[in-house]
Amino acid sequence: MAENASGTENGGKLDAFGIQLTADRSVYSTGDVITGEVVLELRDATKLKEISVRIQGIGSVEWQGGCSIDCREILSIRTNHKGSETYLDQRLSLFGNENSKSDSIDDAQELSGGAHAFFFEFQIPDKDLPCSYESRYGYVRYFITATIHKPWKHNHVTKRAFTVLGEPLDLNNDDGAKTPVSIQTSKTPNLCAHCLAGHVTFDVKIPRTVYCCGERIILNANIENQTRRRIEMTKATLVQYTTYHSTRSRKTVAENVQIVDGDGIEPEASLSWTDAQIDIPPLPPTELKYCTVIDIQYELKFSAVFGKGLLNTTSIRIPLKLGNVPIKSSSTGKQSGEHACQTSTNLTAPSYGTCVKGSRDIRDKNDTNFVMGHLSFTPTYIIHPSQTTYI
Repeated sequence: MAENASGTENGGKLDAFGIQLTADRSVYSTGDVITGEVVLELRDATKLKEISVRIQGIGSVEWQGGCSIDCREILSIRTNHKGSETYLDQRLSLFGNENSKSDSIDDAQELSGGAHAFFFEFQIPDKDLPCSYESRYGYVRYFITATIHKPWKHNHVTKRAFTVLGEPLDLNNDDGAKTPVSIQTSKTPNLCAHCLAGHVTFDVKIPRTVYCCGERIILNANIENQTRRRIEMTKATLVQYTTYHSTRSRKTVAENVQIVDGDGIEPEASLSWTDAQIDIPPLPPTELKYCTVIDIQYELKFSAVFGKGLLNTTSIRIPLKLGNVPIKSSSTGKQSGEHACQTSTNLTAPSYGTCVKGSRDIRDKNDTNFVMGHLSFTPTYIIHPSQTTYI
């Protein structure tokens, strides 16, 4: 559906302008052919220099921060950190003369009033490409831009982004697919001397450390509160760590993408979590392979929370790896020691889910008020729902 162009200055004669992808498809892989139409509707005949369409794949990061000097961040010196790379850039001329350098209306071609559709076709390169990703400080974005070039007037632009899945990340050959994790440790919380007088003891088990989106982490744990202060709550958190690399600096951001809350624990008491399920929502795979400006890592954090603030939280951390080709099956003893836990992944055709982190505006700082189109975009990722039974 073309975007309605009325309401902005948009040339007076332009009623609609947009990009339609064949079958309204929004998810592609490397090597795929992407086809569609640039559609527009003119109220009257209009002279144009050219109508062009361009496909791009760009990785970009940008943030404001202190100036890094000799690995020290001088916060009083504010600077703009940037980094970018290009994965894909192709252009087609759909109407008019792409080689014209003149802004004279005499060199423009007239396009009749009414509805028009211009077919286009691009091939996504069959090479190593990172998957789509969107966040506050950076993105890997694949998008199509159509432009109406007008003599002596502003150009009209419409944009539409789409998802590229990137190279499949197969978990079957990873050691974490077969190795259960068991952590027993005691930690000293950051409490006052009167409340302390002891430790928090963790005994945490998960069947593996590699997963696909749509699967569930089965967690068993026992926590002993050996302090004089009540633990207000326990919780398990799936954390995404994203590191952005500029030409001279880097920035790491931690985001909690899934949280499961548990009960609190009185002083000198204990609590057990039995077969707690932590659903993994749609997310990009670990590393964001083939992107050099953004790196992604995950961990499972299990915490005892004494009160508000990070200083009142005691945690253990387990690194995780997220991929998009599931392991065929895994079988481990149930962590309570009473049964066996059989986790099998449905290996039928995968489904897709939009990123749990939500949509982003794909307009950049070079875009004018005359840019229209599908400007809100949420990347899509492969999900593999798992089926877990106990025997």
